[in-house]
Amino acid sequence: MASSHDDDALYNENASHDDDDAPYNGNVSHYDGIVVCKEKNTRGLTIMKEVIHAKSWGRKLNIAWNAKGQPINPGRSRFVSYIGVVTRREVPISYNTWRAVPRSNKEAVWEEIESSFNIDASRKKYVLGTASRQLRSFRTVLTAKYLRDANGKIIEHPPARYAHLIKQEDWDAFIGRRKDKSFKKLSEENRQRALDPLYPYRRGRVAYADLEQQLIAQQGSQIVTLSRHILWKEGHVNKEGQIDNENVQRVWKECDALSQSFSQDEAPKHDDILARALHGIERPGRVRGLGFGVTQTDYFGKQKRSNFQSEIAKIKDMLQEQSQKVEALEQQMQEQSHLKEIVQQQALLIHNLIQMQLQVVGKQASNPNPNVKDSCTPSSPKPVEEIKKKSKKKTRKTRK
Repeated sequence: MASSHDDDALYNENASHDDDDAPYNGNVSHYDGIVVCKEKNTRGLTIMKEVIHAKSWGRKLNIAWNAKGQPINPGRSRFVSYIGVVTRREVPISYNTWRAVPRSNKEAVWEEIESSFNIDASRKKYVLGTASRQLRSFRTVLTAKYLRDANGKIIEHPPARYAHLIKQEDWDAFIGRRKDKSFKKLSEENRQRALDPLYPYRRGRVAYADLEQQLIAQQGSQIVTLSRHILWKEGHVNKEGQIDNENVQRVWKECDALSQSFSQDEAPKHDDILARALHGIERPGRVRGLGFGVTQTDYFGKQKRSNFQSEIAKIKDMLQEQSQKVEALEQQMQEQSHLKEIVQQQALLIHNLIQMQLQVVGKQASNPNPNVKDSCTPSSPKPVEEIKKKSKKKTRKTRK
């Protein structure tokens, strides 16, 4: 789940809250090694107090999960935010990617979350994936709000708000990375892409999992999940429930048309209504219209990979067949080349015989005395009867 890209991802619906970490202003308390601010009306403080209070009594908080393996409310926001709190405490901001984070830091995050919530090992992948996103979002907040002063000059010390989380050496590495030209280029590309998304998500911080939960509650039915093209459409409407983007409108019209003549039960999931309307394959690491926490293997199953392997096998067979055809064609061309040489030799022989015949005819035509035989002209054969008579005469003489 963790992205292999640098930490330039912009804020998203599951991004960390800027106020989840208590500001360090001297008015703090310490619970189990975690700094908690005593200021009122702070969402981060409320979340921290709930979790720490439960731990102090030896209790774990419960989390509900939907059929797709995503946490849902009540409890999702608290769960995700607390993962962010713990991640910012355990993982330094100096790491540019989640892959670079040592395993020990990741395990520290998992152990803290596992000791605070009723979750089993099957949720570890989701927890660490969320931690990756939360850390990336935290770095984005730091870059946008705390990296430079009002005059645009880089601030050389960690912001006072996060002084209890960020060491000076980590801050130095953090700002050093942001001075790099390649970082600036990539960051600007991501910023421009985020300013003009093809299909802008319009539900703010409401995740697809929460949106699905709301829609199911409104219908009052016994269903536990919705088709993803319905979720995709609901995630791209404005506050009035209207579609005000041409690209989204085009996709939804196609979804609506397909839903009238297309049975999703008969088609594989990877070729459902939304896939056909968007006219594109799923990129690695996510499934469109479902939100974070649902992988392609989880949703489509292993059949997709099997189909992929099958397609590769078909391509290999086609290449082998074409290779055999090319070899046969080359053999045929070689045979034809050999036949061509024979024909050329025969043509040359016929040509030479014709030339010789022409020479003979030419000499006969140029001889004025017909009684003089040409040395090249063969003598006429004697009649058969004359040869028989001479043979008889020789036999009589021999008897005498």
